[in-house]
Amino acid sequence: MAIAVAGVGTLVVGTGLATYILDAQARSDTRRRLRELLESNVDGMAIVQGGAITATNAAFAALVGDGAPIVGQPLSRWIADIATAARPDRLTQLTLTALDGSEIPVEVTMRIDPRSSCPQTIYSIRDLRARIAQERRIAHLARNDSLTGLPNRTSFLEWLSRQTGPDSPHRAVALLSIDLDRFKEINDIHGHAAGDRVLTRIGERMKAALLPGEFIARLGGDEFVAMMPVAEPDDALQLIDRLRDAIGAPVTLDASGIEVACGMSVGVALWPRDATELSALINNADLAMYRAKASIAVDACFYEEEMDKTVRIRRQMVQELRTAIAASWRCTGRCRKRSGPGRSPVMRRCCAGPAPMAAACRPRISSRWPNSPG
Repeated sequence: MAIAVAGVGTLVVGTGLATYILDAQARSDTRRRLRELLESNVDGMAIVQGGAITATNAAFAALVGDGAPIVGQPLSRWIADIATAARPDRLTQLTLTALDGSEIPVEVTMRIDPRSSCPQTIYSIRDLRARIAQERRIAHLARNDSLTGLPNRTSFLEWLSRQTGPDSPHRAVALLSIDLDRFKEINDIHGHAAGDRVLTRIGERMKAALLPGEFIARLGGDEFVAMMPVAEPDDALQLIDRLRDAIGAPVTLDASGIEVACGMSVGVALWPRDATELSALINNADLAMYRAKASIAVDACFYEEEMDKTVRIRRQMVQELRTAIAASWRCTGRCRKRSGPGRSPVMRRCCAGPAPMAAACRPRISSRWPNSPG
């Protein structure tokens, strides 16, 4: 009997020991799987139970700073608003204070695991620095020229709208349309890489030449615009002089010491004297710039109403000449068909002399042009 009792006791102890060992192995496997799960996540992970951190991963340790004691500490030590701001299954943007005092923007989501007697909360903490930097870069590229870093056309139009809008604090604004001279030669001789280097350097100089309240932008190619508030039209000459020095200074292309230099042609239009609508103001500044570009004596011109009339007349003349040439070709085709075999010789001469048919075939040109027929 004693032996039987001893055997039963041994069996009970063995069963208890085996159960303990199995439980220990199960707990060990659970902890191992938990560590693997935590470490497999690229975001920072922290498990909080009873108000203290019980487990984290390497990503979280890197966020707060290597060497800082983490386990056993409250998560609010690094994320102050974690207890009130974070909500289950909802993304929340908060700030994590690292060991060195630096503040890191993070995105936090949490989940509560109620299965244990003491529920634990699992936090996922994502570092937002890279994403925010990328968003800022995209926003910068949307409003700035990718080559020179100067504001682009979108920023220019917004700035011009503010400066000439109903709430503008300025009595007058000067708009400068700027085109580089001899830049195409640099591109053709030294290549586009050299041209880009010249544009970049000139852009830096022009930006450095600005005073508070002044603005410059690159529209594309070798086209730039600048703006400044003015009290008198001649006030714009000060900015023109500074830009002339910035653009005209030589630019060294490479280590060989090759230097190149550009000139500039500038047209100036004043708001509201020359135009109140933005499109008309921009067009007027361009007309003045083209006048300066065509001149051999000056590199800057102010807009004058006569410029607009001259351009309209010239464009009308070009349109009428195109119409006349097209009509002449159509008339020539008809005459060739009429002067075929068996046709009257008169038909062959319909466009050759001052006969009525020649007048009918001749295109009419506006009487505003000297020596215009009809």
